[in-house]
Amino acid sequence: MISENCIIKHDNDYFVICKRICEQIGLSRGQFTNQSKSIQKDPLLSKYILKQQIMTVGGTQTMICLNIKCLNIWLSKINFKTLNINQYKNIVDIINYTLNSDFESYKCESKSFDFESEMRDELFNIGYFNNIKIINKEVTYDFGRIDLLGTDINGNMICIELKKYKEFDDTKLQLLKYKESKVFDRVVFCTYIISDDFKMWCKINGIETYIYKREVKVYEV
Repeated sequence: MISENCIIKHDNDYFVICKRICEQIGLSRGQFTNQSKSIQKDPLLSKYILKQQIMTVGGTQTMICLNIKCLNIWLSKINFKTLNINQYKNIVDIINYTLNSDFESYKCESKSFDFESEMRDELFNIGYFNNIKIINKEVTYDFGRIDLLGTDINGNMICIELKKYKEFDDTKLQLLKYKESKVFDRVVFCTYIISDDFKMWCKINGIETYIYKREVKVYEV
């Protein structure tokens, strides 16, 4: 997963803020400086960088941003031998995210959400997921943090896991943790696209599956 403050939109395309990606990985200031130099010298990556004014806690700063379609290329070029175990794990998590995300949908208006938090907050503000009443969001347990917590008319506690486009490689493990925790009476998974294989796996494991659609809304002005 990529933190939302790492991504900006420019000329109908999406870029990652390299410094913030490095912070998410856990790189030191020196490691970030080396990565910044490497990106600007790289014959391929240098063609896809953007220097943008970014608002920070300390004020506006000029930061190097990289087209999101090149993120995986950049991270794959990092020498993993220079990383500690946590940095390595964080890079693998981001690479996994890039391999399982449809970045083509970022180039134009999409029927899917750009960020999971948009879908989460929209559902939370509506207050209902079909007939499930939403009572909380981003609830943390010792086995992980769930997107939405709901309850039905029978008083069942329901965990709702959201993905903006499709499942990741570790989604099955994530859902099983929720299911086996015995905290929830029902576990619900909702995304834009669900493969038949994943839908069958969910059915076998007693996990309810939903897909969403963002409808076009027209207002007379």
